[in-house]
Amino acid sequence: MEEIIIAEQVERYLNGLMGDVELMNFEHARKTDSVFNEVVINHIHFLQQLELHGKMVSLRAKLVEAENATSNETLPSIASFKPKTKIVSIWQK
Repeated sequence: MEEIIIAEQVERYLNGLMGDVELMNFEHARKTDSVFNEVVINHIHFLQQLELHGKMVSLRAKLVEAENATSNETLPSIASFKPKTKIVSIWQK
């Protein structure tokens, strides 16, 4: 139960939703209680990793959507590719 309360406090702290007195008490608790500070740091790290995971999932979804939007029919095949340049060897072996 206490972990949920701390998690809510951390989220209010990060979002700037704490009042002045609550903010001072929270920062004082972080400075004086090392266990509390460690829990806060771990929760902040967890939220950052969760946000990063969300961005990666979103990027993967966009990549799949882009891949599905382009089909092999729209891309030229290698067999139909005719180079317009000629490669000439300058040195003799």
